[in-house]
Amino acid sequence: RGMGGGGGNGFPVEFTIQGPDWNELGKMADKIMAELKEKKIMTDISSDLLTGAPEMHIVPNRQRAADRGVAIKDIGAVVNAALGGAIAGSYEKAGHRYDIRVKLEEDKRTPAERIKSLFVRNNRGELVSIESVVDIKQAVVASSISRKNRERAITIFGNVGVGLSQQESLNKAEVVAKSILTPNYSFHLSGSAEEFIKSFVGLLIALGLGFIVAYMIL
Repeated sequence: RGMGGGGGNGFPVEFTIQGPDWNELGKMADKIMAELKEKKIMTDISSDLLTGAPEMHIVPNRQRAADRGVAIKDIGAVVNAALGGAIAGSYEKAGHRYDIRVKLEEDKRTPAERIKSLFVRNNRGELVSIESVVDIKQAVVASSISRKNRERAITIFGNVGVGLSQQESLNKAEVVAKSILTPNYSFHLSGSAEEFIKSFVGLLIALGLGFIVAYMIL
């Protein structure tokens, strides 16, 4: 599986893109993979980016809350009590004390729908709809985040494109990746390609030392 091997499937191509922001890195990885596939630089392309279940963000809108006389801490208390439950008291049994936790009854509504049905009391004693004082956003988050050299990293891998050598495929992939990556994001060889480069550099160093030792002996 040398760097200059013949074209066709079976020769692995692997590289890593790194950068500070995970969401931006994921978007760039998708663009790079799409272009590599479109230009037939690589085949069977995949990555180690694994997305998890949808995540809901409930963000208090400070301006709307202030307009309606609602305290931010009260919004948090209502949401926490509704979804996570609130301790309403305790009781003792057989020498142990047990908390009594009160929360909304589970039903077929989505979490977002349940949040929108809640109310919070303002500083005038009025009930205000939670929906009117928060912004609800849903996003898919990564189930795991990889790091390399203390930076967030996504590895893209596959086989060489038809008619290309492993080295040609890597060179073309690097050009594509660097054309999409913005400043502070970088391209790095990984897998067998990285090992080959390290082995090659090690060989050059060994040869250089060999020449120096032979010269000193002579």
